[in-house]
Amino acid sequence: MTLIDHINLPRHIFSNLSRNVQKSRIVILILCFAIIASLIALLRDIQSSSHGSDTWQSKIISLNPLFGGPDAHIPESSKQYIGKVSILYGDKKPAYERALKTHEEHNRIHNYRMHLLRHGILDGYWTKPAYILSLLLLELGKEKDDRLSWLFWVDADTVVLNHNIPIEIFMPPPEHNDIHLLVTDDWNGLNNGVFLVRVDPWAVELFTSITSFRDFQPNTTLTFQDQSAMEILLKQPKYAKHTVRVPQRWFNAYKDEKDKELRPDQVRGGDLLVHLAGINPREQLLNEWCDRYEKDPEKWEIKLQNTTYPAETAKFWRDLEMKDV
Repeated sequence: MTLIDHINLPRHIFSNLSRNVQKSRIVILILCFAIIASLIALLRDIQSSSHGSDTWQSKIISLNPLFGGPDAHIPESSKQYIGKVSILYGDKKPAYERALKTHEEHNRIHNYRMHLLRHGILDGYWTKPAYILSLLLLELGKEKDDRLSWLFWVDADTVVLNHNIPIEIFMPPPEHNDIHLLVTDDWNGLNNGVFLVRVDPWAVELFTSITSFRDFQPNTTLTFQDQSAMEILLKQPKYAKHTVRVPQRWFNAYKDEKDKELRPDQVRGGDLLVHLAGINPREQLLNEWCDRYEKDPEKWEIKLQNTTYPAETAKFWRDLEMKDV
């Protein structure tokens, strides 16, 4: 006697149940295949590049609600690909702390992890490359899925003016995966007050070379310390071919001058930040720029799609690709 017979239930019930379960499995499999196919199509669509508005930058804008796209929720635990890095130590300076607050808000909106060193490691400005090197090694020691992809260095004398701008808009598109460093120049040459570096072994070699430069080339004049060492090294083919100099105003804009026409390197409404490099009184200027933002945020806080960034960055990378052909 079977269990079914024992509890006196009709066999056709179990026969129908079995058929229904089988049908459900088939339906679930079909749905899974449909979802996978849709995801593949979406990824291909995002990765494809064209010369119209269908660029990878426009995909960022259209898919991310922070840029005015669909009203979708981005979880707080979403993967962090970019980490910001800076140094601020010594006697407490309220103006620098105030400027740092502008970065904290930017980090919160875009889910960027902030690495801030509060004490010196080496003399002069040499703590900077040493700290970056330590973070690169720390990240590369993690599993690939857990590590950051890029580090965004910002000097402490920078003020974020437009929190709508994501750092991702400046990054090279997927077809330029051989680019490991984005820097800007000013009238003195390289200015390494703000730059983007990919987290990989190439960057470890570069920042190891910068940190140890004065020990192996003690007779070389380094007017701007680590910045000069970095500029010399970036001229070597090993580093030059993986480095791109982008327009300074993208993420390293300088302050404007009263009653004078704006130069290409000077900040304007909608730009990410202003960098008060090499000018004094520095603390007074930091406070002035924080005040300028707070008194008229509408001038600076412009949605990404309404700034010049999407068109500028798309054209820049497209032109660079044409030069490489």
